[in-house]
Amino acid sequence: MKDSEISDLRGRLAELEHEADGLIARQAVLYQQVAKGSSDEQVDQAARRLIANPKTAVLQVDPQAELRSTAEQLTTNRRAQAILSKSLGLLELREGHAAAKPAFDKAVAHVPKLAAALAALEAAQAAATRDLRAFEAIDGAVAGLSAQHPEERAPYSEWQLAPLRTWQTELVGDGFNRSKLDLWRQECAELGLKLD
Repeated sequence: MKDSEISDLRGRLAELEHEADGLIARQAVLYQQVAKGSSDEQVDQAARRLIANPKTAVLQVDPQAELRSTAEQLTTNRRAQAILSKSLGLLELREGHAAAKPAFDKAVAHVPKLAAALAALEAAQAAATRDLRAFEAIDGAVAGLSAQHPEERAPYSEWQLAPLRTWQTELVGDGFNRSKLDLWRQECAELGLKLD
């Protein structure tokens, strides 16, 4: 596909649009003439042309006939514009697809990288979740004793483990529902994307 071909089509389309504007303007004038009818002066001018050059003179232009002809020309012009627009649109679409393909390839190349990073994050989250569950089991067993001995403070702040829970359901699930990471992997597989 050549830029010159698109440029040529755009130029021809602009010419047709300009021609259509002229036809529309002429059509407006003809509508006025038809509404007013022929004046005596117009008949006199046609008669003088006939006298001056009897072989080539047109007796009188019929505005109704010219109006029909103008309408036909305008219909043809609009059809030509439609055909050109469709052809031009297809060429521009192909050109756009060709321009977008390298950017698409570059973007889709990140999927395996994300998959690897997410797999590493998933493994880290799974290990963190195991350790968190072990802590919760031990800490939960002594929680009742903490209530009985409020003066005895734990040597840790349990709330500091909250960030370990933030991504847990997204990365490893909650034990009942699939994780968002699993759903993401499924979507990639359905789309035919390779994760490795």
